[in-house]
Amino acid sequence: MNKKAILPIVILISVILITACGNKSNQKKENNEANTEANIKPNSDKHDKKESNKESNPKLVKNGNLKKINEYRYDQFGTKQILVRNTSLNKIQTNGDISYTINKVKVYKNEAKNDSALNAAKQALNVENLSNPYYSVQVKFSIKNSSDKTIYLQGIEYLKLGHTFLSPYAGLNDLSAGKKIPANSYKSSSVVGAINLYPDKGSIKFSPAYDKKGNGISNASDNIEFSY
Repeated sequence: MNKKAILPIVILISVILITACGNKSNQKKENNEANTEANIKPNSDKHDKKESNKESNPKLVKNGNLKKINEYRYDQFGTKQILVRNTSLNKIQTNGDISYTINKVKVYKNEAKNDSALNAAKQALNVENLSNPYYSVQVKFSIKNSSDKTIYLQGIEYLKLGHTFLSPYAGLNDLSAGKKIPANSYKSSSVVGAINLYPDKGSIKFSPAYDKKGNGISNASDNIEFSY
């Protein structure tokens, strides 16, 4: 994946959770994991007072990841993000010395507060047409490198949701592109796609991996299908 293509997205979504109390190291890990939870920065002190008054609702999560169905939070534009699906998986595909495991699929319903909030999502994911509400589908995965060389990931070739193909250039935020995995190690990452109506099945294809000199270590993966 072209690194220039993902730079605007990375800038826009670079920090996705506000700071919370508690153990700093644990909170840092929690925040890093939550960076991939949705496409827009979550709640800040600037979201309107009406939404702030909902803090007593047990479904409102102010800090950390959304883990239970119907838990929700607000992004910095006032968009309500609701967890509607959370499915654990163990789909494994081996491609030479590289193996891919699909671990989890989470689906969020996003209710944009206004046109500005919706436009921010369109810009973040490079999508021209998004309904209100729209959905964010997050696929968490791990990649294992069993070779004796460090590999460099090119990211996701595409994510297919139903009949809709999402790419890094339209509708997809891929956090794995450009990462490296040392020999005999693995790395966890995720990808988030935006869609107006989500189906209950999808598939993903990973791009080839290379060594430091640009030599191919593996071809592109086969299409990995999953249901959620």
